[in-house]
Amino acid sequence: MEHIINKFIDYAKLSAKAPFSPPDIAMLAIDECKKNSIPIYGIDAVKITDTSIQPFMEHSIDYTACPYPDRYFDNVWDEAIQFIKSKEHLGLHFEIVIPEKQRDDMLTFELDAKEKLAMSVFVKMGTYDIMQDERNFKIYIDGRLFYHNEYFSILEFCTYVVKWLKREERWLKRKKNDFAYNTMGTEENPHIAFRIVEGGWKMESVWQQFDCEKTFSDEEVKTFINKIICHVTE
Repeated sequence: MEHIINKFIDYAKLSAKAPFSPPDIAMLAIDECKKNSIPIYGIDAVKITDTSIQPFMEHSIDYTACPYPDRYFDNVWDEAIQFIKSKEHLGLHFEIVIPEKQRDDMLTFELDAKEKLAMSVFVKMGTYDIMQDERNFKIYIDGRLFYHNEYFSILEFCTYVVKWLKREERWLKRKKNDFAYNTMGTEENPHIAFRIVEGGWKMESVWQQFDCEKTFSDEEVKTFINKIICHVTE
């Protein structure tokens, strides 16, 4: 988060562990998170004096405690900006809580860009319309091409993902199950799968370029999936 804050300002008041910024800079940082599809887990408010940093729990918020499983698809960035706006008059500084730094470029993708769909439109689309959106799609693991499909049915994939995340509220209740995307476009499946293994998740595909021995954490899988969905919907 410090590098995002410093994009707008050379000065930030820092504690020993975390950066805090005034409301205007915090809102700019949230907007930068939105542009980069970085989820926001919460906002911590503090009062900074010359001698102390005093937390204010009553002016903080934890989005991971929200009682709904699809929070990663909601527009949490706009909600976060409105939250800070409501506190501007209090003289507080804020830390924007985002996922811990991931292994650089461990799990990334490239996807042809098109105009984004509203989530409310996407969830009502029929199978025929969903299958019409085919795009060039690549997945890289540690910078190495793992999967490539020039005619990837991205909306079909997103449909699988949304159902997987919502079913039984897996991310909240920790009822983990394998994810497998089986496209109707080919008999070869699964095209993309996350399998539960010791130490996390392993990615597989019938079109994989190599056998990936690396494992990914819950956070890495969620962030990867969220970025793909945010690339397609708004």
